[in-house]
Amino acid sequence: MKTKKEGMEKEVKKKEKGILLTAWLVLIFLSNLVSFLNFISNLEEFRDLFGEIQFYLFFTFSTFITLLALVSVIFIFLWKKWAFFSLVASYLFGAILTAIITPMGGFFSIIYIVLPIGILYILMEEKWEFFE
Repeated sequence: MKTKKEGMEKEVKKKEKGILLTAWLVLIFLSNLVSFLNFISNLEEFRDLFGEIQFYLFFTFSTFITLLALVSVIFIFLWKKWAFFSLVASYLFGAILTAIITPMGGFFSIIYIVLPIGILYILMEEKWEFFE
């Protein structure tokens, strides 16, 4: 929508997420939820892979990271700027945890962080002024 003010045209932006941003947020939420449910359903395999203490540490951190990501996405829907940074932090911690426990984790962790967060940043960039 454009308005004329003192002979100059100015584009007025609406506080709407749009289809792409909404779809991407839903995809991030669902992928984190499915990943967590997959992890929960395969607890015995992870317990066999790690020792008892390492398993509980891994389980605790993974649960925290996933819940942080899920809550962050919900608050991004509610136009909270801090939630974007919280989501970035959760992906960063998840990537570090993955890099520690898997041999090729470092490479895939970088993709895991850069791709979804980069796309989210691009989609949020023009709406950044609406986030509180």
